[in-house]
Amino acid sequence: MPCFISSNMGRPFVVISPLKLPKYLEQSVIEQMIDKANHDNGKHGRRNHLVLITLYQTGMRVSEVSNLHKKDIKDDMILIRGGKGGRDRIIPVKTELRNLLLVYSD
Repeated sequence: MPCFISSNMGRPFVVISPLKLPKYLEQSVIEQMIDKANHDNGKHGRRNHLVLITLYQTGMRVSEVSNLHKKDIKDDMILIRGGKGGRDRIIPVKTELRNLLLVYSD
């Protein structure tokens, strides 16, 4: 595992904790999840499909998707208010996804 080594002006070298790579899902697994949600005709199938697509295409956090309101969806962007660290941010969004989100929110 890669590590960083640091020295402080005349002091011995200190090994700083190893880098930890983020865990992720393979693309094929993500596609299977989206496809399964798309074919779910149950009560929450459409919602789950849209949530998964939104997470995958935008990189939004789960909390941001769950707090998304129609007023936050603009022309080609989603405005996140008070996100991580209380900061606002703008996320670009494809027209197709924007239209799906607006139709679902009605």
